[in-house]
Amino acid sequence: MTSADRPASRTPEALNTCGNELVRLGKFVEAIAHYQEALRLRPDFAIAHNNLANALSQQGKFDVAVDHYQAAIRLRPGLTGAHDNLGVALKALGKTEEARASFLEALRLQPDFVEAHLNLADLLASQGNLNEAVESLQRAVRLSPTLPKAHHNLGFVFAQLGRLDEALACYREALHLKSDYAELLPNLGNTLRDLGRIHEAEACYRDAVRLFPNSAGSHNNLGNILADQGQFDAAQACYLEAVRLNPEYVEAHTNRAHAYLASGDYLRGFLEYEWRLRSKTHATNSSLGPRWRGESLSGKTILIRTEQGFGDTFQFLRYLTLVKERGGRLLLECEPPLVELLSRLSALDRIIPLGSPLPRFDVQCSLLSLPAIFGTALDTVPAKIPYLFPCPELTQRWQAELSMDQGFKVGIAWQGNPKHKRDRFRSIPLRQFRPLAEVPGVRLISLQQGPGTDQLTGISETFSVLKIGPAPEKAQRTFCDTAAIIQGLDLIITVDTAIAHLAGALGVPVWVALPLIPDWRWMRDRDDTPWYPSMRLYRQSAMNHWDDVIRRMAGSFPL
Repeated sequence: MTSADRPASRTPEALNTCGNELVRLGKFVEAIAHYQEALRLRPDFAIAHNNLANALSQQGKFDVAVDHYQAAIRLRPGLTGAHDNLGVALKALGKTEEARASFLEALRLQPDFVEAHLNLADLLASQGNLNEAVESLQRAVRLSPTLPKAHHNLGFVFAQLGRLDEALACYREALHLKSDYAELLPNLGNTLRDLGRIHEAEACYRDAVRLFPNSAGSHNNLGNILADQGQFDAAQACYLEAVRLNPEYVEAHTNRAHAYLASGDYLRGFLEYEWRLRSKTHATNSSLGPRWRGESLSGKTILIRTEQGFGDTFQFLRYLTLVKERGGRLLLECEPPLVELLSRLSALDRIIPLGSPLPRFDVQCSLLSLPAIFGTALDTVPAKIPYLFPCPELTQRWQAELSMDQGFKVGIAWQGNPKHKRDRFRSIPLRQFRPLAEVPGVRLISLQQGPGTDQLTGISETFSVLKIGPAPEKAQRTFCDTAAIIQGLDLIITVDTAIAHLAGALGVPVWVALPLIPDWRWMRDRDDTPWYPSMRLYRQSAMNHWDDVIRRMAGSFPL
């Protein structure tokens, strides 16, 4: 029996000290009893209020903890630790503005309070205020340059900002200060992976597995980097170990699915891909009503919900005809920018813009679950192309406008959504398209919308790209307009973005420039795809090297 277990003298101070010892031993329930007894004997004991609140927070009882932190602060307004701890508890309760005020008060009282700087930065980062978080973390690093956590947290925020070289430097310094930093290794590996330093990332993930063999996350990360290199069997072994350690590890299951799909094992891949529905992203969908499993829909109404990006929607719309063949009434909920174009799908009975009230339905299904329901294998991909059709009136209008421009008309798109976590690998600076413009008879036409269009100004004196604006009656070009324009072109050349899928669904010849590590849907070592018969794939041979890809495209023109 330790001294903390024996009945101590019953003074408030002794009870508080005993409670601290019990906390050190991890005996939080007993510690709480000691603090409560100290406060019964001395209700104005500020330190005991703070310590009791800390023990309650350790048990996740943040609402009660807040009351005791606030009591400690009322009794001793200058107790900086209580202000900081109160902020942590308020953040856990989702009271972010009150939490921020608590951290700022702690720092007003003690400007060199490193832990408060770290906690404030964590809150700011969770709110998306990343630049402010950097400032707070840089103060923490200046105040405590040998604290590994400060360097690590700063690196993590730099990584979120896309400042990867700075993130890497921070992680390296944290690792120098603490060689067995468990949380650091996966983040360091992720940054190396994002920088394209694949072999260094693999070494980092292997170190994590060696140091923490029971960490499901470490095995999952190693699987990802092996899959990046096309080592799908080895990747699957890692994912399997991650799932063994944590059977409900949604990310590992989903990554297993990606590896199956990238290797062409669609039957197992799409079944495993259903694990994505257990993620927080899909929680709302799962609670909407009974999921459709492929049974007859006679006399019923089914709601199909789109998910992920526009490209995913264009790719998997092909399955709606198969759904309709099961009978019943078919509704589709999709993002508002797609409504005008998708309303032309003959299989649909009604289309609903995302965010609008939903009508009554009997069963629901996510769009990307349809391949699993229909048992899609590599040789059974529904590829009746086209399955998207532009508006005839718009097609006629745009073709009339484009006919005034002579030459072999090539629509180009060079920039994906910058918010995509791997956009830096798939997007190509427009200036690198110059070899295409130099092919005799070729006329480049911009299909780019939004991000990336500013690059047109930068190349205007080097080579020519025709920029097509919106129709006179519209503020901006819609997907309906883009589909009609594509229909009037001879060829589309694009990076891996929604334009590729739109052109493929329309049945127009399209060439896609792919990064060294492509998305699962493009598989490996193929220049064609079962999803789009009119598509040709041009793959990088080295990370971030697009010149060779563009030269091969320029040498392939059917002129």
